[in-house]
Amino acid sequence: MKKFFACLSFLLCAGAFALPASYYSLDLDEAKANAKKENKLVLVVFSKCDSCSRSRNFDKDYLRSSKFKSFAKKNLIIVNIDVDKDRKISVKEKVEAQEKARRIFAGRYRYYPGVFIVNPEDSSDYFISDPLSFKINDFIKEIKYYKKSLGKDKK
Repeated sequence: MKKFFACLSFLLCAGAFALPASYYSLDLDEAKANAKKENKLVLVVFSKCDSCSRSRNFDKDYLRSSKFKSFAKKNLIIVNIDVDKDRKISVKEKVEAQEKARRIFAGRYRYYPGVFIVNPEDSSDYFISDPLSFKINDFIKEIKYYKKSLGKDKK
């Protein structure tokens, strides 16, 4: 049992360093509150990194790319719900927050990854139906376009 908690602690700490905490959240309500304060959008990603190559590619080629990280730090709060991994970790608050997000977005995406941009002001959202069809620059442009259409773009 001690080994399990030691491994879990290590994985959680390693995950925290993989994506800076300043723009990464597991709780949708917390992410929306922070995004509203910081004039950012919320990017909600539903993935299955253990069992879906599309999710692994999106995580590696998009979310973890230096270009996207640089953009996200200034413009987004990310809520990444990995359906495979999140079922294995039974932390009560994490599960409750993720279940709430699943209820909100349920049935609105057919395959993984499911990507939504959420306006924290009124909780309206924009669904990106096939994020892997975009090159990274075009994916960022799509988010910028949505932000501009909301009048949140300072430029």
